[in-house]
Amino acid sequence: MGMAKIRLGYIYSNLAQFKLALEHFDQSTVAFEHLLSIAPERVEAYLRIGDAFFGSALILQDINEPAQALESLTRAQKAYEEVIRRIPDDAQALLNLGEALLQIGDLESRAGETTQALWNYKKAIDHFGAVIDIDANRVSAFKRKGDALLAMADLQCASAQYKDAQDNYKGALAAYDQALKIAADDIESLYSKAVALANLGGVEMQLARLDEAMRSYKSAIVCYNEVIRKSPGYGNIYYNLGLSYVNVGSLYAEQEKYVEALKSFREAVAVQDKKVEEESKHLPAYSAKGNALLKTGDLLAKLVRHKEASERYAAALQTYEKALEIAPDDLTLLFDLGLVLSSLAGTHIKLNDFEAGNRHYERASQTYDRILQLQPENANALYSKGLVYLQLAEAATSLNGGDGVIRYYEQADQLLMQAFQISPQDVQIRAALRNAHTTLETLQAGEDTGKRRKKRRA
Repeated sequence: MGMAKIRLGYIYSNLAQFKLALEHFDQSTVAFEHLLSIAPERVEAYLRIGDAFFGSALILQDINEPAQALESLTRAQKAYEEVIRRIPDDAQALLNLGEALLQIGDLESRAGETTQALWNYKKAIDHFGAVIDIDANRVSAFKRKGDALLAMADLQCASAQYKDAQDNYKGALAAYDQALKIAADDIESLYSKAVALANLGGVEMQLARLDEAMRSYKSAIVCYNEVIRKSPGYGNIYYNLGLSYVNVGSLYAEQEKYVEALKSFREAVAVQDKKVEEESKHLPAYSAKGNALLKTGDLLAKLVRHKEASERYAAALQTYEKALEIAPDDLTLLFDLGLVLSSLAGTHIKLNDFEAGNRHYERASQTYDRILQLQPENANALYSKGLVYLQLAEAATSLNGGDGVIRYYEQADQLLMQAFQISPQDVQIRAALRNAHTTLETLQAGEDTGKRRKKRRA
């Protein structure tokens, strides 16, 4: 009866009937606990109790109940540990315990409990390693060891522990390679390997190992394309592939290999276009396409090809507008929209189209106002809006020799001061505020001097 309840629990879970699923997992636990009261030597009952609590935890995560999920995972952990206490080399119990610890680590990571999360990831890795010691052909153990190392590395990267993250990404790659030696067509391992390679590339960029980063990103692209060949719709494959092309393009740009950089950015756009053709409301594809077009525009602007840059920025603008039709309150998309509007305005100014430039700067300002409606204390939105007014001041200087410049600097100074009060440790905000304040004081002093001279002449 207990096993039947577990099976029913997973069936209802797959059907998104979460209440019924939880009821069956609870009934399964009661059944196996009753079995243990009658026959305490039945060790497999502890394993099934652990499975029931683990299944409940997955559902509780799906319905956004992290505290209850953590409680269920802790009870699953204890059940698996009881099996291992009695049978130390029980491979299934060791594997399941590793799974529970990995899930616990994920919950702690999302809650900002970095130290505890890293500790549980480490324990999960150890348990998956123990399974491999017992059964060196167990694909799932290699895969999950890789996943735990990948999760650990991602968290270390977020904490700026780049060297440790690099080591663990390489460990994850070794685990996925072992899984693929046993099961060459395992899509999950191949996809995870690609993710690990791309993330490794990011860490290598942080460590200024640009040649190694280029190799990692290019290897990730090879793996992503292999996944597409075998399973075209797997995961966020197109989004991730596009990002890898963008990162390769950025590295080429840093090396001043501009032809190669532009080619890589074009490939990134083409990848996302293909995904949008398949799924017209696929938000990540629009986001990644907009990012690639924005990067293309930035590079063309750097090369003083302002007309072409303007065209790419306009295409990025259209892409972000389509994305916001799907998710109108997405803060990341709104920030991207504000950035591309400012970039487009800048190219119009370079092309002496001051009316279009001011119009797009105004739209950028309104975009940041929308973010501030959603999050009034968002320092980055205040900072970004302040930068818009600094750019308007520069445009006004170019257009009419300074008429209205002081007003723009006053608005920038006010916005940047508000951002500084919210986030006083932010280096970029402090630098921008210092620049705006110093320039404003200089302009005001010059204006006062001019007024005194006029008064004396009068």
